[in-house]
Amino acid sequence: MKKYLVLVLTLIFVLSLAVAAFAEVKLSGDARVRGIWKNNYDMDTDADDEDDRYYDQRFRLKVVGDAGNGIEARARLEFANSAWGNGQATKDNPLVEYAYLHIPIASVTVDAGLKTRDYGYGFLTDMYDQEFETIEASMTFDTVTVTAFTDKVTDTRAAETGSDNLKDYDNYGLSVSAKVGEINIGALIASQKDARPATDVDGNIYDINASANINNIAIKAELAYLTGDINEDTEGNDPMGFFVSAAMPMGQINVHGAIAYAADGYTADDDFTPTVFIGTDQNTAALDFAATDDESSYAVVVGADYSVNDDLGVSAKLAYLSQDAMGVGGDDRTAIEFDAGLSYKIAANASYSLDFGYLSPSDWTAEDDAAIALAHKVQISF
Repeated sequence: MKKYLVLVLTLIFVLSLAVAAFAEVKLSGDARVRGIWKNNYDMDTDADDEDDRYYDQRFRLKVVGDAGNGIEARARLEFANSAWGNGQATKDNPLVEYAYLHIPIASVTVDAGLKTRDYGYGFLTDMYDQEFETIEASMTFDTVTVTAFTDKVTDTRAAETGSDNLKDYDNYGLSVSAKVGEINIGALIASQKDARPATDVDGNIYDINASANINNIAIKAELAYLTGDINEDTEGNDPMGFFVSAAMPMGQINVHGAIAYAADGYTADDDFTPTVFIGTDQNTAALDFAATDDESSYAVVVGADYSVNDDLGVSAKLAYLSQDAMGVGGDDRTAIEFDAGLSYKIAANASYSLDFGYLSPSDWTAEDDAAIALAHKVQISF
């Protein structure tokens, strides 16, 4: 309790200094408490089925200091990200998720500091919801925005001395976003330069994504292609993956579906969460959507959301997952998953949600025990 009191007092002190430096300081954030129960979520044949149940919590505070003329200092701090029950680990607190300066200079905007990179729709690994020490500059021409950036992925200064302290792992990239009629398009080219003596492998990232609303159908798509030693599989093939999703409202029902594909070792980012069990950014998930070396995987998901009223909503999903030659005896490993969910608006900025998943595997293991997951959450935004 004392350490949290110290943190709060320290934060108040820092904010008091910020008020003197900035014309305006805005505070916002969110807090949540979740309960998670998982049964046989590793889907293996061990005597220990990796059953788990616990609660966790998280409190985040967003701070924006306005210095005038569009210049801002932006930060988000994470407190009390902890879990209790069944030996769950607790993160270091407090955690700085991002803290950077946002500086418009004529028609160019410069961001510098620790920033979260959110490129695309959560499909491209290490380019979505990832924090980097970065410097980026962007310029907008009518409906086209061009951004150039460099990211520090790994800094070797703490581990090495002398001339070796410049042998880091960096990203250098260029992204373009544009609006063409009703279509939003994004493209990314990034070079990963790894000068670390122990690895010394480089690679390139190519990605394109698009979204549109055509005849009341919302469509999203993303294609990623990776090249170079850092990304190729054991056969020397370059990994690639894509997904396409569509959603259409029909009165109080929103019908949606998605198809995802991965080949030659491509692993989607853990924020790509098409189901309860796929996407390890979720505590209920068993795996990321991925393909092994020289093989391919695909997933098909269909579902519907139903708004009972302004406060209550329910949902259901049915998914099929196939992974080539990864199963028992070299057969394709497949699974059918059923998900159900409920969301309830407690107040204007408070909500409760409940999610359930049941996964029935085939040729994953000799016994193919089913996996079950259940999670519920209370979240408040302010």
